[in-house]
Amino acid sequence: MQSADFSDEAIKENCPMCDGASPTFAYLLAETELFRITCDASPLTEGHILIIPKAHVDCLASYDDALLSEFQDHYRRVMDFVRKTYGSVATFEHGKFGQTVYHSHVHVLPFTGTLEQIVPEGAAHAEPLADISGLKQRFDRDGGYLYLSIAGQQYTIDKNLAARRFFRDRFAAALGVPERGNWKQTYDHPGLRAALDAECRQAVAKWQAQ
Repeated sequence: MQSADFSDEAIKENCPMCDGASPTFAYLLAETELFRITCDASPLTEGHILIIPKAHVDCLASYDDALLSEFQDHYRRVMDFVRKTYGSVATFEHGKFGQTVYHSHVHVLPFTGTLEQIVPEGAAHAEPLADISGLKQRFDRDGGYLYLSIAGQQYTIDKNLAARRFFRDRFAAALGVPERGNWKQTYDHPGLRAALDAECRQAVAKWQAQ
């Protein structure tokens, strides 16, 4: 049996985030020379949006200065949209820890819950982060990170808690939709697909109405 190829070249060649025609971008909201902003095709809730660089980089900590500067503009814009439209906002990125797609994609979604709902292990496992630019230091120190912003505060989460789909599964449970945690199964789920597409269409309409 041939072993799977996890080389950087193979990952990039098969990356769904590198292909602008991928189902990932079925509900594209905005595009620039460096980024695509799109509804998550398997949203945890309506208003779940991804900010994705076109360049194949593994996480925010790997962005160069130009990419990070533009990202921060998009990040503020998308967070403002979600907060104003849906009343609350949280964000996360698997900085290599917990990734199932090895291309940076920052999640922004409505969420009115608390840190304790996402990290029930306790606040001792959430290290405050003053600014998103500080992720590079956390990455260099730990070899990766789990980045979370919630209730206006930013954190990296204890790497010893890391698991595949770490944040997706935990947000899905907190939102009462655990069946949406595994995006691969959710995307192909015949009983959910119509509802997910409807949520994406509604989010696109609200974005366009800004």
